[in-house]
Amino acid sequence: MPLLLTKELRQRNIIVPQMTEYDALGSVWRPYLMYFHTPDYTSTVVNTDTEGFRFSTFKSQRVSPTSLVTDREHHVLVGGSTAFGVGAESDDATIASHLAQITQTPWLNMAGRAFSSVQEYLLFAAYQAELPRLGTVVMLSGFNNLFLAQRSLPFAPPLGSFFYQQAFQTGMEAVTQGRRELLKRALFGTPTSVPQQQRDLAEAIRLAVALTRRSLQLWSFIAQARGLKLVYALQPTAYWSGRTTHPKEAELFGLLERIDPALAATLTRLDDACYRQYREQLAMMCAELGVSFIDVNERLRSLNSASEWWHVDRVHYTGVGNRRIADALAQNL
Repeated sequence: MPLLLTKELRQRNIIVPQMTEYDALGSVWRPYLMYFHTPDYTSTVVNTDTEGFRFSTFKSQRVSPTSLVTDREHHVLVGGSTAFGVGAESDDATIASHLAQITQTPWLNMAGRAFSSVQEYLLFAAYQAELPRLGTVVMLSGFNNLFLAQRSLPFAPPLGSFFYQQAFQTGMEAVTQGRRELLKRALFGTPTSVPQQQRDLAEAIRLAVALTRRSLQLWSFIAQARGLKLVYALQPTAYWSGRTTHPKEAELFGLLERIDPALAATLTRLDDACYRQYREQLAMMCAELGVSFIDVNERLRSLNSASEWWHVDRVHYTGVGNRRIADALAQNL
């Protein structure tokens, strides 16, 4: 469904015109994953292969799980929309493409927009048999699990929850309703539900870390069987990296707060204090599991970057921002 172009959204599209392609990309239903990117999408900004994976580039060659570089080992970037590259001006400007340029090794973009850690694992597990030569898998993740856990929807390991869960449940209930129930609702209306409060942040952090632990345990089984190096990288956000906001970023943040005040309030809730508790527990968990841990926020905080425009919103990055993230990752691989 196309977005209603409000005054604020039109202004956003003027400042970051590439975002119109991300709005248009859309998704398709996929078994077990729930949703994935539209396959064979073509534009000057974002392009997907026959399965819906975004192309990365390696020495001017387009690379994806269905378009491998002959006789080369590949590394893999998984995660949500930040790893996918929402906000990048082109496929060349994604984190995976920057990593390929830095390391001189092809990197596959196997990220999924709005994916939890469970969906990230399921996607890789479904396709890894088609990828014969793999080296390192970097999970640039963390925000989606925490965002989902702080909502009032049911969320518990081993599955957690997923974005659009309410829409999916409502749709499935509508399809499976008996005629009697539909008639009853038509006559008497639908009972009004009492809005639920957001979860306590300490509980949300506990749930998000528990789900991540389960996912990493599954990743470890594949890594051991295939001899892969696993790296868990806590993804950066504007709230967590502590950098000075660029004027264009400040303008965008203001517009986005007016476009979706509820989302803005939630993002404000997941603040620096929340991040520090979350980071500490994730780092401890990775140490216990023997998985390498990188806090990209910490790496970015050390850069003097006030003159650079990194963000298209508080969790997604321009090509310049993606380059800084890739640099931070490459220093620790």
